[in-house]
Amino acid sequence: MQPHDDNIVGLLEMNSRFAKKYRGTLLDIEFMAKEDEQLFWRFISQTADKCPGRDWSQVSDEKKYETGIEQASKMLSPPLLDLLKLSLSLRVYSPTVQLFHQTGADYAMPCTAFFDVHGVRGCNVGELEKAMESAHERKNYIDSSDHIEAFKMHLMESQELGPTKQWQLQDLSFQAAQRVINEGENALEALSQLSQDFPLHARSLSRQVVHQEVRRDIELNQKNHLSDAGLEPGESALYLNGLNLDMDSLDLFQLFNIIRQEELVSTGFFNLGFRRDYLPILTNIDLSEEKNKYAVDYRSAYPMFLNNLDTDVRYKHWRNSVKLLLEPYYPGMIRPIARNLFTLIFVLDPAHEDSRKLLKMAHTLFEHEVPLRIGLLFAVESNEAVNGTNDVGVAILNLLNFLAVDNAYHDALRIVVEMLEPYQTHSRLDPTHIKTWFEKNYDDADYNEVFGSNSPYDTGRTTGRAFLEETGIGNAPKVLLNGFVLDDAGVIGDKFEETLMLEVIRVTQELQKAVMRGALHDQVNVGKWIMEQKHVVPRQNKRIIDALSQKNILDLTDISECKVDSLSDFAKLKDSEKIRCIAKKMAYVKKTDDHSAMPLTLWVVADLDSEHGRQIVYSAIKSLKRNSMTRLGIIMNPTNPTTLCEENSIPSLVNAAMRLLPHTQAKQFITKLVKENFANDLRNGATKWEDLAVGGMDVNKFENEKRLLNCEPLKFDGVFVRDVLKLSPGERAFIANGIIVGPFDEQETIIESDVELIARIVDSRGSSVIASQIDKWSADSGSDSPSDLVMQSFALVLKHGVNRKRTFVNLGKYKNSAVTLSAEDNDRAALNIVAVLDPLSRSAQKLSAILQLLRKSINCDVKIVLNPIPKLSELPLKRFYRYVAMPEIQFDKSGKIVENQARFNNLPPKQLLTLSVHSPDAWMVESVFAEYDLDNIRMEQVSSNIVALFSLEHILLEGHCFDEVSGSPPRGLQFVLGTSSQPSQFDTIVMANLGYFQLKANPGAWLLQLREGKSSEIYTIASHRNTEGDEDSAILVLIDSFSGRTIRVHVSKRKGMEQRSFLPEEGESDGIWNSISKSFIAEKYDVINVFSLASGQLYERFLNIMMVSVVKNTKKPVKFWLLKNYLSPHFKGSLPLLSRKYGFDYALVEYKWPRWLHQQKEKHRVMWGYKILFLDVLFPLDVQKIIFVDADQVVRADLMELMELDLGGAPYG
Repeated sequence: MQPHDDNIVGLLEMNSRFAKKYRGTLLDIEFMAKEDEQLFWRFISQTADKCPGRDWSQVSDEKKYETGIEQASKMLSPPLLDLLKLSLSLRVYSPTVQLFHQTGADYAMPCTAFFDVHGVRGCNVGELEKAMESAHERKNYIDSSDHIEAFKMHLMESQELGPTKQWQLQDLSFQAAQRVINEGENALEALSQLSQDFPLHARSLSRQVVHQEVRRDIELNQKNHLSDAGLEPGESALYLNGLNLDMDSLDLFQLFNIIRQEELVSTGFFNLGFRRDYLPILTNIDLSEEKNKYAVDYRSAYPMFLNNLDTDVRYKHWRNSVKLLLEPYYPGMIRPIARNLFTLIFVLDPAHEDSRKLLKMAHTLFEHEVPLRIGLLFAVESNEAVNGTNDVGVAILNLLNFLAVDNAYHDALRIVVEMLEPYQTHSRLDPTHIKTWFEKNYDDADYNEVFGSNSPYDTGRTTGRAFLEETGIGNAPKVLLNGFVLDDAGVIGDKFEETLMLEVIRVTQELQKAVMRGALHDQVNVGKWIMEQKHVVPRQNKRIIDALSQKNILDLTDISECKVDSLSDFAKLKDSEKIRCIAKKMAYVKKTDDHSAMPLTLWVVADLDSEHGRQIVYSAIKSLKRNSMTRLGIIMNPTNPTTLCEENSIPSLVNAAMRLLPHTQAKQFITKLVKENFANDLRNGATKWEDLAVGGMDVNKFENEKRLLNCEPLKFDGVFVRDVLKLSPGERAFIANGIIVGPFDEQETIIESDVELIARIVDSRGSSVIASQIDKWSADSGSDSPSDLVMQSFALVLKHGVNRKRTFVNLGKYKNSAVTLSAEDNDRAALNIVAVLDPLSRSAQKLSAILQLLRKSINCDVKIVLNPIPKLSELPLKRFYRYVAMPEIQFDKSGKIVENQARFNNLPPKQLLTLSVHSPDAWMVESVFAEYDLDNIRMEQVSSNIVALFSLEHILLEGHCFDEVSGSPPRGLQFVLGTSSQPSQFDTIVMANLGYFQLKANPGAWLLQLREGKSSEIYTIASHRNTEGDEDSAILVLIDSFSGRTIRVHVSKRKGMEQRSFLPEEGESDGIWNSISKSFIAEKYDVINVFSLASGQLYERFLNIMMVSVVKNTKKPVKFWLLKNYLSPHFKGSLPLLSRKYGFDYALVEYKWPRWLHQQKEKHRVMWGYKILFLDVLFPLDVQKIIFVDADQVVRADLMELMELDLGGAPYG
């Protein structure tokens, strides 16, 4: 909140309805539920036990708060308790509580507890179980110093703003930086006073001496370091644990969510023994990349290439440097560079129509010299009984190979495409068609020799199908760009070019980054380099990739000692303690005895008494042959637990081998034990385990030590699998660095490539970076503790880390350019906060308040890096500023909550001031009480304090909508927003700019639909993101945060409507935007619609006169549409009286300036924007025509003449 006043108090409150709901609810419980569902019920239970039968309506707010905090302190760590207090002060969870109330009211049933599962409602457990079963069957979608106080008193006595000379202005920014540095530990307070009340400090600040060492260090830091971070002098940035937070759009509620996640990360590392050392890990891992996108290596399949951009003569006239990627080029086109930067592989079965179309597409791309290397793989029928005489796919492959003997491969393909041209529209092609053509054109060749059994032209017949099976990417046809599989729907449908270009653009961006880093240069083999990147995997097992992206991750940060010896004691442990015990007792097998940190710790969950269980262990242990950076542990999940401790059973032998044998021997021995033929012989007594002993293994020693092993801990595995992993006995799964992958279906075969896929994905997410850093930390290299730390750190960062790239500002030796404030509690984890700022900037006004709040709320290191502007030509700040937020709820003497407020004291009496509120982007705020004109405040003219009250009216639902086929915004498309009981409460249209739309909402569950009529007739909702549910007819959106919600919607035209234009045709009348193609025939209107806006009491008087003049000069009904954003409470209160007296109707409209549109700083420019930019979206969709009249106009004619004026098709007149 950002007013410009003196004795002004701005109070930001909820409306009465909203306030009732959160004041009547213990918000502590919502915080608990967000942290852990178990904490929720423990908190409820303990609070009820402590205060049985208490009448909470008779208890003060303060006592309720103290009771809640007291109980919460028993369950939460100190950092989380601090966050709880801050969340209560900010009312972070009020929207969620309101959401629950609204949902309960909308879906209420006549019972104390009820459920709703995809529209099925009920009141008892039996009905719930049935509803859950049917839901599973649904389709899945993806201290102040004395001199400062004296200075403050001096300003209070003067209260006059004197003029500042030009020469006094130039160095003000550096002088402010010096003042902040001088204050040391009180730097934040000094920064806050200087920036927020700068007009009062300007003259005295101009006398501040700037020390040479300070100026030197600041300038060197700006030149050598801040410029590398993309920051120019005067620019500001805020980094939280390296996360660059956008100062323009950041609000406290978003900041709270980020802090909450980062507190979990820092506390986790602190528990592992690292206070600040973990920061390099975070900065070296980029979690912002699209982790679900992986490419497959196609080289082993040996595609048949039509061309080679590196060597072919036809591309010699093109330049061949990869640096050309950095040059500007035409949008939507591929740069003609004679390097194999883009390789397009078609995997086809020509027996099918879709594959034949793609075969032609491959040839077309080659003929038009599109800068792509094009390769073909054929996935035809592999059954040897099938040949080219009875299968079209095999026949086309035979023919292509035959033609390639005497022709270049691309020429052979051209002939085949020409042969197939008459049959392009045929869904089915008969082999006799090929036979007829072949015998006509090649009568000297033997048809049966070319197409029959044992044909010498069967080359490549099995490679395509084998490639599909080995990589797991699905069935033909498939198209791959640099190994990335293109979307099937786009490839097979009529969107091939669009699908291809979207992927080319994405891949180009990654290649450009590589060129800029120097990783990709002209001396490397580009095609080989591309296939050696971390995102290239040998196999794409969708279940594994999906599991690794869903963040089902174990909490491995518990550092308590595991002292349980019995199964019954283990079963009583908390989940985190069970995980700790399993990790501590785990034995591992590796490729070598190397004790350096292993990037991947892989636990295999399996039943070694089953074939499927042994198979997954066999694949995992075989993968160690090619992977020296993995250690393998086994978690027993037996169907029959009694076999675990049977002497010489496979589970007991494997357990003993992992604990007693060196890694190499253990690996070889276990491989034999789980290999199916040996395992069967061992189980039926045909073979003894001694027969399977490997070289160097002391059989007698192993037998003796095996008998001494305590088998009881082995039984812990079953309880762990059941309680923590939630798997059934016998089910198989992997746990990769804490990520649960599985369970796998019984019929699924897990091969070595699947294990290698896991290793590649984990590595691409930074496991090797973590291992390298932990090797530097670890002093004890003779144990497995470094690998444990890698596993724990990886799981921690992936589970709680924010998925964004981090940056740490390097200041070098320029210490006089910054102020460092260390965390107050060295016995707790500390967050790292770096603020780069110009002390005399708008950003500094906001940042100084936020940094003070954070210092009081959480344990953090704060570094203020000063980035002043060298020379100023005018006053940098002309406003007074206050930021409304408190670190903890405050109470008055009676125990009631004290509302947060912005208070301005000792402002200059003669200057004209204006009060304005800067609210979060998703808020619609209006003034509800003000005795004085907030636009024109002169303190010498008021007799008492000025008080203004503001109300949060709406939280916005915003979105972007695009046509699924064209990718362009369907401008004019109409949406309605409502609830299940009132489906059409608000409406809007989609803008041409970014497909943006905005709707007013409040906390609750909302349904977004296409408006009935042309919108729903032509379009249907194809997909949507950042929403709830998978229904496409009505999109369910939950507004459960003060930050609102921004969604993305894709629409597609209905079948038969592809050529229909959405914009209205002649004669149609659907709303105000209809004037774009309005008929030339004059229309009749029943009501005169007039739009106007005013700000300040003077212009509100003018507005009053204008409205009366309009009404008195017409006999038609008049409706005034007034912009609500700037109207005073007094004027809004008088409107009903004016309406009754003069007989007009009125409505108040409002719209929030979009966050993506350049934010105007001058109020009059914002108001002009509302007059011009947002006319189409300000009014309900059924308003056909509207007249804008300035507030200071006096109308002397009947405005109905303008209503009926023919605009000749123009949108405005």
